[in-house]
Amino acid sequence: MQEVTGGGIQKVSLNRDTFLSRVGEYTVSFNAAREPVVVLDNQAGQLLSFLNVPRTPEELKARFAGWTDGVLEQTVALLIAMGILAPSGESGEKQADVAREGPKILTAWFHLTHQCNLACKYCYVARSDQRMPPYIAEKAVDAVYRSALAYGYEQVRFKYAGGEPMLNFEALLAAQRRAESLSAETGLELRTVILTNGTLLTDDQLSTLLAHDIQVMVSLDGVGQYQDAQRPLVNREGSSFKLVSDTLDRMLDRGLSPHISVTITAQNLEGLPELVEFLLDRQLRFSLNFYREPDGFSAPRALAFTSEQIIEGLLGVFRFIEQRLPRYSLLSNLTDRADPSVPHLRTCGVGLNYMVVDCNGDVSKCQMDMAHPITTIDADNLLEVIREDTARVQNLTVDQKECRECVWRYRCAGGCPRLTFQRTGRYDARSPLCEVYRAILPEAVRLEALRMIRYEEPWDFDVHRTGSPEKAVC
Repeated sequence: MQEVTGGGIQKVSLNRDTFLSRVGEYTVSFNAAREPVVVLDNQAGQLLSFLNVPRTPEELKARFAGWTDGVLEQTVALLIAMGILAPSGESGEKQADVAREGPKILTAWFHLTHQCNLACKYCYVARSDQRMPPYIAEKAVDAVYRSALAYGYEQVRFKYAGGEPMLNFEALLAAQRRAESLSAETGLELRTVILTNGTLLTDDQLSTLLAHDIQVMVSLDGVGQYQDAQRPLVNREGSSFKLVSDTLDRMLDRGLSPHISVTITAQNLEGLPELVEFLLDRQLRFSLNFYREPDGFSAPRALAFTSEQIIEGLLGVFRFIEQRLPRYSLLSNLTDRADPSVPHLRTCGVGLNYMVVDCNGDVSKCQMDMAHPITTIDADNLLEVIREDTARVQNLTVDQKECRECVWRYRCAGGCPRLTFQRTGRYDARSPLCEVYRAILPEAVRLEALRMIRYEEPWDFDVHRTGSPEKAVC
């Protein structure tokens, strides 16, 4: 670790990509391209406030002469290692190298059916009786594994969706069994999840999902009337919320803890605190996702929100969460497509390590773009076709967008590329939701800092003078 004294560095200052804020007596620090949120005690906070301009080691030693011998040098060295501080001349220059593309995972979305028993107001799927035949599901799995092997992926991840995928459980099981067989043959790790509305799951089906280690994501947009208004049953007789709530209770009783996907519209914003309370009471992890209008789709205008509305609504949710912080982190789940928990160059894997297979075996780059397939499962290498395509969604890295100077760029990665093009006609423009992300990301980081202060053991610089920190509370 670089020493502060002895000629190791000439000057040191705050990294230009460091975000700082105060939480009570603590200073919260967050670097654009490093992973952890760091909570610093008052002593370290004083040091950072002094380093808003470059300082020499001699200036530091004079200003903090009262610090215990060696603590100043160790603190500065740790903060440099975390990317919070930077030696003179290095600030921000190497950040892009730190934000990596991510693990070697190939993800495939299987659109199993156009059928659904709900009439969700924002659904982009044209409802019909069309279903993916089991033999197409098996051929699609074969095609995914061909690409995974060709590109040296270590893990294959399947997302079974629709429509309502439980209405084509036969094809789901055909795909799952074929994937399990191929993973056993190839050594590729297999992860699978079903994206369901949660109203149709039987106990036998839950047992099958458990037996095949299939994770469950359930869509739930509100408690009571908020869910029923936004995600009503097709015949509008009965409550979809009641059905989902009963399913969640049965799943929890069996030790199966689903992830909850919440779609936010102007219609359910007011009910989000009640929904969050419902989820926290059951210790259910969840993600908040913004409603997006599909191309050529005329959804009710009541669903659309302004930036001011979504910011105000989410900040109200964050204030509610602050009063009952869970032990587990919510950092990656509160900010739509932005993910402040880990640095990344792209918002999603579209065009890189992601594909969508529809009921007919046609392949597109994004589930919101299924009307425009670019190949079929008969192709020798689906991923090669996807990566070479220039006609449909182009997923640039954030360093290729207008975001290069933003401290949050490796957390939102410029937002959904499809939405950006839809609104601006460009893929390199800032996200239409940029204002929203810049408002809520600092508050999500603040919530994480409060959780860490409450539940994690602080780092003591006077005790730990060597090595790198194991905790991010300093």
